[in-house]
Amino acid sequence: MICPQEQCQAWTRVLETRHKYNNEVYRRYECANGHRFSTMERVKEKKDTGSLVSDQCPGLQDEV
Repeated sequence: MICPQEQCQAWTRVLETRHKYNNEVYRRYECANGHRFSTMERVKEKKDTGSLVSDQCPGLQDEV
């Protein structure tokens, strides 16, 4: 994943991963330039195939 800051676009690393009881995963990231941001992923079942799909909800950003 790359940093969502417009001028930055550096590669990131995962600082923390939290699993919630309702199939949600929260991840904290930090880019090479020190910007931090979060994402939330929600696992849901596709009705037509029965397979699992992960929705990412980026945009939970923190400013450094």
